[in-house]
Amino acid sequence: MTSADQQLLYMISSIADSIDRQIDNVAAGLRDSLSSYKWIQDTILPPSPSPARIRKPPPSPPRFHDLVYTWLTRHKILVAAVLVSLGTGGWYVYRRRRESRKRRRARRASNGARKEVVVIAAGSPNEPICRSISLDLERRGFIVYVVVNSLEEEQMVHNESRMDVRPLNLDITDPPSTQSALERFHKYLITPQQAFLGADPHHLSLTGVVIIPETTYSAGAISTLGPETWSDALNAKVLGTVATVQALLPLIQDTACRTLMLTPNIISSLCLPHHSLETTIVAALEAFTRSLQAEGIQTTHLRLGSFDYGLFKPHNGTQHQQQQQQQPNPAPRAGATARPFLPDGTGGNMQKNESQPVRGSPLRELHVAVYDALTGPRTARVRHVGRGSLTYDLLGRLASNGLVGWMMERSRIRMRTDLDGVAVYGWL
Repeated sequence: MTSADQQLLYMISSIADSIDRQIDNVAAGLRDSLSSYKWIQDTILPPSPSPARIRKPPPSPPRFHDLVYTWLTRHKILVAAVLVSLGTGGWYVYRRRRESRKRRRARRASNGARKEVVVIAAGSPNEPICRSISLDLERRGFIVYVVVNSLEEEQMVHNESRMDVRPLNLDITDPPSTQSALERFHKYLITPQQAFLGADPHHLSLTGVVIIPETTYSAGAISTLGPETWSDALNAKVLGTVATVQALLPLIQDTACRTLMLTPNIISSLCLPHHSLETTIVAALEAFTRSLQAEGIQTTHLRLGSFDYGLFKPHNGTQHQQQQQQQPNPAPRAGATARPFLPDGTGGNMQKNESQPVRGSPLRELHVAVYDALTGPRTARVRHVGRGSLTYDLLGRLASNGLVGWMMERSRIRMRTDLDGVAVYGWL
């Protein structure tokens, strides 16, 4: 190879090396320039490998108690209300069952004779409530004395044919006679009694006095009730009751016995129209009862609702008919407003047609309340007995007169005609 060829090869290699250096410099410059742009790196660079996924096992289905616990925690108020209702209802049922199974009998003397005495002062011995209470107390072992003021009423007591249901003749209109009769009765209580020949003598004890004012009231607008009607009703039901209690008060204080006052509560609680006479008299008797309690007399006020008297009706219906005849007929303008509220003369029940009779509480509830009030460990000031007594009392206290009137107007009324052609109205 000649020198010229060698020189040519040297020049070619020098040019190639220079081109390589220039290309390297350009590549380095491009690399430095492009490295400052983030979007180019993300586009050109391959994506980073994703982390390996860890497969979790599927969750186990929730158990039953977990679901219950979750539901209870979400509905705490509802659960609390249900628990309170169940607790209250269970306690009420348990108490009623316990009270119904309780043995209620009067105490007896060591020789087995009767020793506890109860005095019943009612408007009439022939009233169903008086008869039912006297017969029930006699059945439980008490000696029952029913206050009478005439030979006719005395014969009514004897017609019961019960040895231990006896009349106690007290003529309230004759104070000297009443005082002498009570002195004899008190002497009889403190005198030792002998049940049979050879038996050990024992003393009688007065357990309580039951006051039952007359439960028959005249219905009608105030304008239709004359002064004589008001005077007769107030004298018989208020002044007569006060005079009877005053006459028995020395005996009550000497023996430290209990006193029970029984009054109807439905109509007087609602202050129904055309029943001003009953509302006024019951309010006066309630105030008189509170006065007795304030003066230290152990007095329990039994507010009566509606009862099913069944067979306890006046003998031969004579007295009931006389009482119905004594009631004045309301004026025509009393009309439809007075119809739903006509009392039937049985202590607070309301009339209804024979196809749908009003069903009140059984008389056993009244008998149990009277016995518990006479012999219970504590003296309750007020007790509600009978269907509707507490309900209507709360309604009359809490609801306005307009609401009560609206409820009465909403009640549909149906009229029927009895055999005599007299229009009688009742609840549907």
